[in-house]
Amino acid sequence: MEPHPKPTQPALILHTALAGVQTAIRQLGRPSPPQEPLQRLLDQVRSQLEELEHYLSQPGKGGTKTGPKLPPFLQLRLLGSSSVQWGRLSYELRPRFVELLCVLALHPEGLTSEGLALAVWGEGGDPGCAKTELYRLRRWIPLESRPYRLATPVVADFLEVIYLLRQGHPAQALELYKGPLLPRSEAPEVVETRVWLEESLREAVLHSGQRELVWGLAERLGSDLSLWEGALELLPHSDPRRPLATAQINRLKTHW
Repeated sequence: MEPHPKPTQPALILHTALAGVQTAIRQLGRPSPPQEPLQRLLDQVRSQLEELEHYLSQPGKGGTKTGPKLPPFLQLRLLGSSSVQWGRLSYELRPRFVELLCVLALHPEGLTSEGLALAVWGEGGDPGCAKTELYRLRRWIPLESRPYRLATPVVADFLEVIYLLRQGHPAQALELYKGPLLPRSEAPEVVETRVWLEESLREAVLHSGQRELVWGLAERLGSDLSLWEGALELLPHSDPRRPLATAQINRLKTHW
């Protein structure tokens, strides 16, 4: 018996609607302004759909006596920390499971066991081991196979940052960027994405020419010489932060 059966028709409609809202937001290229981050909007949408599901589950309201079961929404917070929430349940999963979820979120089209083994374990990774880990992971998160992929809508902080950068919104991207992607992970694709994401954010912020953005990212990353130099160049001579920027630049140059 499958651990996560397919939803009945009313629930499937809600499931599809939620995924469609995500897609529409991305395609419209209109992320929420800084004071109302995109994640907050998606949380509101999810809450509204949960209320609608409850309404439909009531007798005489278009549902059934028992009510349809809406597949939970997977939420990944992997920038600077590791948080996995499925529906209203928060899980403290093993690092390997979190790495698998991260890679699967990066590949909504799915991956073969060989592709997952390479992405998570690297050269010499065993596809059989990948299959075993995925089988165990299905106890908590719904997965499909052939190819392996997530069988639930996903909101991930790193995916939102990638989207915002591609749309040319460095301020919103910086607001969501809480730190490196799974900083302790050595999974090849996680490492590659982590480095690419940080470099992309740095270049976007520097290119923006907005001193508060450059200063904010310089503080967040701490040891990026180009950001501190960029911040110093943008700060007015009267700005009290100039001595701090100068000290950081001197410290970093000394350690080179």
